[in-house]
Amino acid sequence: MKTVYYEPVGRIQNSEWNLINYPPNGYRFLLGEKSFIDKLATNRFIYDHVRLQMLDRLMPLNMVKAKIDSHMKKLPSVSTIVYAYNHIVDRPIPWIVNVEWWHILIGRDPKFFTQKIRDVIEGYLLSDYCLGITTWSKAAEMSVKIGYNGVDAKVHTIPPAVPSKDFARDYDKDEPIKILFVGSVDTPEDFIAKGGNDVLTAFSLLKNKYRDIELTIRANIPANVRFGGNVRVISQILPKHELDDEFKRADIFVLPSHYAHEMVVLEAMSWGLPVVTSQIATMGEYIDDGNDGLLLNKPENIAYYIDNYVLTSETIYRHKLLKSIAQNGTYKIAVELAESIELLIKNRQLRERLGRNAKSVIDSGRHSIWHRNSLIAGILK
Repeated sequence: MKTVYYEPVGRIQNSEWNLINYPPNGYRFLLGEKSFIDKLATNRFIYDHVRLQMLDRLMPLNMVKAKIDSHMKKLPSVSTIVYAYNHIVDRPIPWIVNVEWWHILIGRDPKFFTQKIRDVIEGYLLSDYCLGITTWSKAAEMSVKIGYNGVDAKVHTIPPAVPSKDFARDYDKDEPIKILFVGSVDTPEDFIAKGGNDVLTAFSLLKNKYRDIELTIRANIPANVRFGGNVRVISQILPKHELDDEFKRADIFVLPSHYAHEMVVLEAMSWGLPVVTSQIATMGEYIDDGNDGLLLNKPENIAYYIDNYVLTSETIYRHKLLKSIAQNGTYKIAVELAESIELLIKNRQLRERLGRNAKSVIDSGRHSIWHRNSLIAGILK
């Protein structure tokens, strides 16, 4: 049994928990101690208002933190490889780095993305100790290849995965259609960014025609957001089995998010749900449009990127994305979302085909644990 030491740069994402809990055969992942910044990142309010607005403005934080941790954190003696998340490793041992987007290795303030600092990062990535650079999508892979010179041979796309579910969905039931939206319970601002307003608008357009449809929202909704009847809101964190029950009860899952990476889409697919979601950044790669889900067109008037391959949502200017969404309005998205939901309401066979194909993608396809682990094992060898 080979041991891999997992070293995050902040909070551990759901995609990474799925790797830690379901590692490749012959490997186990160990978690190490948390640094001060790791603990800061576990609190969303502090992350948004202290880290992004203070610490990231003072220094190329991810780079600085990685170098400090490499010298101050003690590795378990059994560790043979370090698996780093969003940061380089400054140790004379083999390591792999998983990168959300190229600039995250430096930090979140664009002023630090200078050629001098990029040259330093390139030196680490091109060293013999770096076994590979993994990303979650082809779009993220391209960002790394554009951001750093000479690293192309080391970059691998490892699609995220969620565990398969032992659940057989009844697509023939005659109950009212239940629509599910799962957003964030940490911050009300994320309700807007994840498309919550678009969902409410789409639902209001539909319920005049389909009076018995129901919408369940698991999210923290801003106080100024209003909604009508047939809407059930769950604003607190649910135990896993209760959240699982919400997926089981639903007929259609919707997430018109403006963020780049939403694991909950794959979770919905694992329950055999037909999914309607965005094609923002990496999101469009989760779904084969018309085969295992439906994709919404990307709005052209919202600033998802800064300087081409810098994601606005992953910088200190995250608030600009929220402002852009609010200023430009997303009624067009809501109308398209309503049309996609109506298509699924009217066509039971389509709901079943998309749902079954979606589950197959998780059980044995491109987002299966088996597929992900086979790709990672090839790098770890």
